[in-house]
Amino acid sequence: MAEEELAEGEEAGKEKKPKKGLPKMVIMILIALIGIIIAVVVAIVVSKKMMEAKKIEIEPIKEKSPVHLPELHTHKLGEFLAKLVSEEEPVYVRIESLALAYKVDYKFLPKELEERQLQMRDIVNDILIASTPEIGLLEGKKAFKEKLLYEFNHILRNGQIEEIYCELILQ
Repeated sequence: MAEEELAEGEEAGKEKKPKKGLPKMVIMILIALIGIIIAVVVAIVVSKKMMEAKKIEIEPIKEKSPVHLPELHTHKLGEFLAKLVSEEEPVYVRIESLALAYKVDYKFLPKELEERQLQMRDIVNDILIASTPEIGLLEGKKAFKEKLLYEFNHILRNGQIEEIYCELILQ
């Protein structure tokens, strides 16, 4: 009888003892988490090393002869709003401020710019309504300024526009 109780006790003990080890699903999840943590740590270390490698030491500016940039005056043409050529949804371009820069040497240019204000605004509008949404990109903005510069200098008699400055926003 004692043997039977001992055998039953062993069987009961076997049933009650929890299985050793973790289920396979938990092990897989832990391995995946450890892999992700290792990948994140490696990415952080590599990015820090790259940032340190890209740091450029700034050398003190050596005394040089002063650069003489031409003194420029500006003439403001104002604000503009135009609908761009777009096959999809309507796209508008808004220029909050358009200014023309010219050399101080041109004594009669300010008066000519005032007289040709409407003509120049018309040129800006014509170029804007023929433009596409790419005007909002760097290359598109450069092309827009180059067209304006060419057109303005083509009509002016008392000087040349050196640079065009504008705040361009797509809506």
